[in-house]
Amino acid sequence: MQRRRARPRASDQPDPRSAPAAPTHPARRWWQTGHPRTRAWPPPPGRRAERLPKCARLFGSGTPAGGRRGRRATTPPVFRASRSGTTSANAGVSMNRHFIACELGETAGRVVLGTLQRDQLSLSEVRRFANAPVRDKDALLWDVARLYQELLTGLSEAGALEETVDSLSTCGWPGDYALFEADGTLLPPVFHHADARTAQGREQVLARWSAAELFAETGLGDTPRSTLYQLAAENARRLKRADHLLPLPDGFNFLLSGVPCVEHSTAGATQLYSPATGTWSRRLPLALWLPPKLLPPVIRAGTRIKALRPELASVTKLEGAQVVATCAHDLAATLAGLPAEENEVWACLRLGATASLATELTGPLVPPPDDAAALHRLSGCHGTVFAWTEAPGTRLLEECRAHWARADYALDDSVLNYLASTAEPLESVIHLADERFATPGELVAKMQAWCRETGQPVPRKPGSVTRCLFESLAFLYRRRLDQLAQATGREFSRIYLVSDAANSLLHHFIANALQRPVVVAPSQSAVIGNLVVQMLALGRVKSMPEARALVRRSFKTVTVHPHPAPIWSAAYDRLLELAGVRAPVPVTVPETEPELV
Repeated sequence: MQRRRARPRASDQPDPRSAPAAPTHPARRWWQTGHPRTRAWPPPPGRRAERLPKCARLFGSGTPAGGRRGRRATTPPVFRASRSGTTSANAGVSMNRHFIACELGETAGRVVLGTLQRDQLSLSEVRRFANAPVRDKDALLWDVARLYQELLTGLSEAGALEETVDSLSTCGWPGDYALFEADGTLLPPVFHHADARTAQGREQVLARWSAAELFAETGLGDTPRSTLYQLAAENARRLKRADHLLPLPDGFNFLLSGVPCVEHSTAGATQLYSPATGTWSRRLPLALWLPPKLLPPVIRAGTRIKALRPELASVTKLEGAQVVATCAHDLAATLAGLPAEENEVWACLRLGATASLATELTGPLVPPPDDAAALHRLSGCHGTVFAWTEAPGTRLLEECRAHWARADYALDDSVLNYLASTAEPLESVIHLADERFATPGELVAKMQAWCRETGQPVPRKPGSVTRCLFESLAFLYRRRLDQLAQATGREFSRIYLVSDAANSLLHHFIANALQRPVVVAPSQSAVIGNLVVQMLALGRVKSMPEARALVRRSFKTVTVHPHPAPIWSAAYDRLLELAGVRAPVPVTVPETEPELV
């Protein structure tokens, strides 16, 4: 029997305070610092380890278990990087690809990290921040300095994840712009399109050109976000001092890359760009006395601009990331991120504070004569062109909620939806395109007055008012959709709905009013479109059909089917009769006509 070795006494143990421990980096793993029990690996130069760790026996070492020399030590293959940067043991297996989308909405902004892994795209929101205009005396301005700092903070948080980011890009709302000096310095202030000067500029522009003439020149009719209207009221000394003008999404891409350029979709939103010639309009800037140097080159979506500025790359830890021009117009980015099928005739309803309806153009856009100011043209990715129009959105519901909150009758969405679902269906309908509903304020009183004037029951309780509003919004979207069908000569088989609010009651009302299937697409469609165009620019995705297939694989959708109830069609006909308008009649568009009329 082998004699058991006696345990050493405490007095025989060395004092741990007498010999300093070897420094160990906190990020090192046990195969770098030695076996977790013996700490005998790797051995000092010229000496063999007393105990060989298991990882060394598996993956090779200076002295293998078999005693043969000459093999150099290697790390486990799962942690060994190839030249292409992959962390896989097999260099042929593709690694995850990472992209950053910076989205600037009118109420909030966010920085999102997109990961492409095995033909699947996943999103991870890195940072979200509030975005609201600030009031400076009588002016309504954007706090661009704070927004830029928020973006840098979000990029730094993404860089702290220690993932190799291939590219990044910014998309946001169109129309508003920033002026920069020759050295890249921002010329404050940056005005909001709701500032009072926009209305003054609109009067000056429409006094010289009609909405139909503006549409023929720029593809945009009378839109409240027009850069043209704001420039008509701009200070001449600021324009003379500025070196270039950039829409806000392109302005942030300029701050990140140092290269001034304007992406196609935001160039069209300025109402200074001529889609017929593919260049800046000569007629409109000349009439406003704009210096020619003020308008930088126009590039297409999917163009690599430049690498992230070195000083920003070192701060954010995003070395090597490329700044890419995606669809900078948030609506164009949303349309690029839809899970639409190939050869499908579809339209999109983006439901927010202001709703937008859009469809892809395959021929000329011929707006009806009485609604020429309501339709616009939008350039997308890979040569796609869209027709779109605007309509009131959830802002109307927020006005009603504010009205009830002032009366100490605050209600949340779930309660309002329940009350609306139990109210009488289609009792009163309202023509929300009436001019009285264009200006905010006293919405409930305006709705009640319209019902009295048309001889309908007057909604008084929150449930009946909410139901009347939802049904009227659904009918308004049907009319806008009919106008799109008339202008494009297409019949839509499916509607894609993009909404931040999960309001299933409103979604069902929209499907019933349109009498078409409504596919509820991901609410992050603008971010998805931003990321998809970056992948196209870097060759990670080969074509738009392949990109849309990627979106379909990666994100779930819900289809709302309409109820075939004749009561909805009868109520829509009654609304048109009360409003004194006629239903649009689809027209046949000749293929030989020019692209823009």
